[in-house]
Amino acid sequence: RELDDGKIEGMKNPIQQVDRHHMIVSSLLSGIVDEKDIHDIICLSYDTCRINGIENSTVPVVKSDLLNRYILDTTSGKTYTNEDIEKIISAIERHRL
Repeated sequence: RELDDGKIEGMKNPIQQVDRHHMIVSSLLSGIVDEKDIHDIICLSYDTCRINGIENSTVPVVKSDLLNRYILDTTSGKTYTNEDIEKIISAIERHRL
């Protein structure tokens, strides 16, 4: 991202964190959600960030202003029932800090 003084600040590659989060979510929702329905994403919130090398990423990278559109466009083909959704919420809530 570009700082106020015009300098460019980089960031660490978040793939390792994404992989860890995927393992945790997959474990929490095991038996409730199919593994293929858990989608990884890197979302960048800085308005001034520039993304270099996006074509090399194994995980989709989007800016925060496009996150809603990305989510709406990403489907697994499965429709979850209200009961399934309540189970998902309950599993996540039990592990919130």
